[in-house]
Amino acid sequence: MRKLILSFLLILMLVLMCACGSGDDNDSGEGEGEGEGEGEGEGEGEGEGEGEGEGEGEGEGEGEGEGEVECFTDLAVGEKIEFAALTSRGSEGIAFDGAGGLYISNANNVAKLNSSAELSVFAADLPGSIGMAFDSSGSLVVAGYGPVFGGDEVDGKLYRITPEGLLSVLLDAGTINDPNFIVRTPWGSWLVSDDMRPEIWEVTDDGQAEIWCDDVVSPNGMVFSADGATLYVANTFQLDNSPVYAIPVVDGVAGEAVVFAELGKGASNDGMAMDAGGNLYVAANTRGQIVRITPEGDQEIVAEDLFTPASIAFGSGEGFDPCSIYVTELGGKSVWRISLGVGGQALFK
Repeated sequence: MRKLILSFLLILMLVLMCACGSGDDNDSGEGEGEGEGEGEGEGEGEGEGEGEGEGEGEGEGEGEGEGEVECFTDLAVGEKIEFAALTSRGSEGIAFDGAGGLYISNANNVAKLNSSAELSVFAADLPGSIGMAFDSSGSLVVAGYGPVFGGDEVDGKLYRITPEGLLSVLLDAGTINDPNFIVRTPWGSWLVSDDMRPEIWEVTDDGQAEIWCDDVVSPNGMVFSADGATLYVANTFQLDNSPVYAIPVVDGVAGEAVVFAELGKGASNDGMAMDAGGNLYVAANTRGQIVRITPEGDQEIVAEDLFTPASIAFGSGEGFDPCSIYVTELGGKSVWRISLGVGGQALFK
């Protein structure tokens, strides 16, 4: 049943891609040529890298909470390459451990890649493994939507995997229907989106869970602002206008969600990331695009002609470009690297 539902969703996405291909790209005013110059709104530190040495620049850009970062210079800003090809179709979650490892959910497993794109299996047999995030101890928390996706059976789980690979269940089935994306909060818990219901859950490190926000129709990708005062949430199945919401946060409590930006009809927003200048990057899944949204709400397409882009993360750790985003494909096998010339914002752990 799960395979049937996933196949149906993939076919639906492909139909939307064809239908929205040319006419809808401009529904929200986005398009190439918007903005004033390359990389509008990227904040301080944008640059293409003028340093010598193999693929590295002179430290333009800030990100990952470590001050200046060295941008690789093997790609021009806006250029993309296939970083890796996975063995199975259907990848979504993506996270860096900061120590030379890139982790990706793929075909009910968690794959690990090094900077040379060499692949190994980090954890196996996690039904519906999808979103993931690290905590400060180096443990990886993974959302698994369970054997049934999109039905009434509440069978999603959260798994915790230690750096040594020891697997345990953080939250058992029976609470969250289809857990999707995970983000670590500034106050030390987890927020988990359920894109099939209007629910964002808060889960503590000891497995206590409650609904944190129910204002977003189909929440998916999430990212906090640098000060932790705002949570941005991508909405996937509100396809008439494809909104991105902003939720104010005070003392760990969610305020009322408001629409921050709209990507237009049929974008099917998925994963998100934020750079050191406060610009959001949204995977417009069915359009095959990555869209940058400035703090003022201006939009610009920074990459296109991708196949069902899903989750996004800035490079972190030796051998990975901190000024590129790495992008998974929901319906394909490729992991893409797209140079942006600016570092990513530090993630809460």
